Amino acid sequence: MGYFYFDESIHETAGFIVGAFVYSEIDLTPLVLDAIETAGLRPKLDEYKSSLPMSKNSQQRELRSRMAKLLQLHVRTALVVIPSAERARLGSAAIACLAKVLGANSLLDSQHKVYFDEGINLTRLERASFGNCIIKDQCDSKEVGGIQVADLAAHYLATMLKDEMTNDDDKKKSSLVKITAMQMEQR
Repeated sequence: MGYFYFDESIHETAGFIVGAFVYSEIDLTPLVLDAIETAGLRPKLDEYKSSLPMSKNSQQRELRSRMAKLLQLHVRTALVVIPSAERARLGSAAIACLAKVLGANSLLDSQHKVYFDEGINLTRLERASFGNCIIKDQCDSKEVGGIQVADLAAHYLATMLKDEMTNDDDKKKSSLVKITAMQMEQR
């Protein structure tokens, strides 16, 4: 059984939303709860949120670092990008992405649990559209820790896309260094 977690990063000023699936062969929630506790925070009360200010909060910076390590070591990532004006169809776009990921990776016959963060709306038909997937939407990321890893993935991917769109060479170099460092650590 595999585990998929989905969250989004909304960038109204840039005009897009990046949704990210992270996939793991293990349930990420125990690892996330351990990372939260190790960072000096309270599991199921505190959480990683990319939208929280980090500069003056050493515990959140520590947690972000631990989440990045989970992202590097335990998951594969898929993304979907839609215009921010089409936010209402993010759930449908995510389901279409999931179908492609399952098909492209020969995972259609395997059973999976798929968790969507709160605020990402799926229709009844979308929730029932995959016979071997148990789809749970409107999940609380404090309870389903893998969604916090998806939050970080969506944030990283959206930041890289925004940097590309602004054509800022210094920011591009920074993003490429992050990607290269993550790829090297995986080897």
